[in-house]
Amino acid sequence: MKKKYYVLALSCIWVSMMTQLLSLQGFAQSAFQPAAYLTLLGIYHQQSLAAYAALADTMAHQADLRATRADSVLLSAAVKLIYRSPDVGLSNSWDLWVQGDSLAIVSVRGTVNRPDSWLENFWAAMVPAQGEWQINDSTRFTYRLADDPRAAVHAGWLLGMASMAPDVVKHLHEIYQQGFRKVIITGHSQGGVISYLLAAYLHYLPDPVVADSLHYQVYASAAPRPGNLYFAYDFDHAFRNNAFHIVNPEDWVPQTPLSIQTLHDMVAVNPFQDVSSLFRNSNWLVRWYLRHQFHKLDRRTQKANQFMTRFFGKKMQKAIKQYLPQLHFPQYVSSAEYVSAGIPVVLKPDSIYFKRAVFNGKNYFVHHALSAYAYLVKINFFQASTSHQ
Repeated sequence: MKKKYYVLALSCIWVSMMTQLLSLQGFAQSAFQPAAYLTLLGIYHQQSLAAYAALADTMAHQADLRATRADSVLLSAAVKLIYRSPDVGLSNSWDLWVQGDSLAIVSVRGTVNRPDSWLENFWAAMVPAQGEWQINDSTRFTYRLADDPRAAVHAGWLLGMASMAPDVVKHLHEIYQQGFRKVIITGHSQGGVISYLLAAYLHYLPDPVVADSLHYQVYASAAPRPGNLYFAYDFDHAFRNNAFHIVNPEDWVPQTPLSIQTLHDMVAVNPFQDVSSLFRNSNWLVRWYLRHQFHKLDRRTQKANQFMTRFFGKKMQKAIKQYLPQLHFPQYVSSAEYVSAGIPVVLKPDSIYFKRAVFNGKNYFVHHALSAYAYLVKINFFQASTSHQ
């Protein structure tokens, strides 16, 4: 009899666990809202139109406009722009949009066709994910983007986030007073990767309104990789099912910056720290040869890592100094192991996509365009309504 009750109790526990698991899986699958993402694409497009207003009559601009309209990259009537920031930092800007009286959207603009905006992308040395940074003679920016002291992030995008963050915090306080509680932090391309850093900054900010009273979701569209593995771990733990990395697998931008993993990027407890232990049972000649080859590989990855840090760090500083002469440059982390963050939302192309998005040898952003992402989100999530288009 006792055995019968024991089996019954275990069965009840198993059913309860499976019910919870299925419930969590359902939440994770339904958390990403493709219709909401289409609305965000429309906002990105409005930011782009504003940045390139002077190009409105060019043939290339008109062609892009037709493509985006054809793929429903249109501004939704449900959202309203209430603030657009001036350009700060290295040509960084952000918008505040609202939908109804409960949802606010912080949209970070992506790269614009200006030298300093592109320079921000190429300043790809890593810096600690927590610390202080002297932006100019009168501004010292204190930040914490992760709990883990090993976490590190991209220097240029951290500077972009830092240049906008105080203004974002100010406006979040204002919308909180107006009754808003839900906030989407988003952006496309450079705007998408900065949205990771901004969300992490707000999460850890010692501000009860911004950090504790607002509920955030992150939609990082076509975003590059923001930092190292420890930052990604920390970010994903902090945001769990509320941060999405939306990618077209044909798009090269989410595969940047260039990344190198060395032994020093790994956790301290690993067998590679003591190579001899891996080959202990081999004869002495095999042990000597394998140790020699392993150390050669280690030295070469370390050398490549040092070159990356030097080239994308100190060499880029000279160019940045021309735009921000008062900027005090940070100490770099000796790492170039960039990884992605957030829940991947992969927009898989179909055969029609490759007939539409054709690389002609020059259009390197053909798979990065808003129109490409709009088409792909429709065929991946609204297949029945687009199958005959």
